[in-house]
Amino acid sequence: MINLKYMTRPLMVDAEIFRPGMESGIYKHWVEGREPWDSYEAEDPYIMINYRKVFLRYGDWIVTYPKGRKEVMTDSEFNNKFKKITDEVDRKLSSIFDLSEK
Repeated sequence: MINLKYMTRPLMVDAEIFRPGMESGIYKHWVEGREPWDSYEAEDPYIMINYRKVFLRYGDWIVTYPKGRKEVMTDSEFNNKFKKITDEVDRKLSSIFDLSEK
């Protein structure tokens, strides 16, 4: 058996942390508690991705890939997968690759 090693290609994405006002809508629903006085109405923000509601929590990242695909990640998932590009690195990459939107 041959042991092959793989790595992901370098990928530049746009990402921002969710904050109020970025959602597509608010899903309101009633949450039943153990006792009647523990019940309350909850409001969960969501964005639409591929015609589906993806619920968000404060601190989640909304990642947009180069071809427009979007994904929601927790802070730990995002930090494990991506590293921030500094302005200097961005200038170097821009000089090597054409990073402009087409």
